[in-house]
Amino acid sequence: MLAFLKKEKGSIRNLFNTSGIQYRELKIAEQFQNGLSETEAIKILSANGKLIKRPFLINEKFGLVGFKIETWAKRFKT
Repeated sequence: MLAFLKKEKGSIRNLFNTSGIQYRELKIAEQFQNGLSETEAIKILSANGKLIKRPFLINEKFGLVGFKIETWAKRFKT
C-alpha cells in the first residue's frame, strides 16, 4: 500500500472503498475528520480487506486503484 502511495503520490483515502458497508459502519470518514493518521489507516485497511477499493494493481512502474476506464486504458495503451 505504501508503495502505491509513493508511486502515485496519492492520499491514503484513495485506497478506501467509500461505497462499502464496512466503510460506513466503521465511520471511516469521521475518523479521517478526527485526525486518523496514515499509519492507523493502513492498519485498518490491513485488518479488513473489504475496505480496500478494487481493483487494485501495483507494479514496478505505476499503481491503479478503482476502475476508471480512461485511466486504465491510458496506462495499458499499446
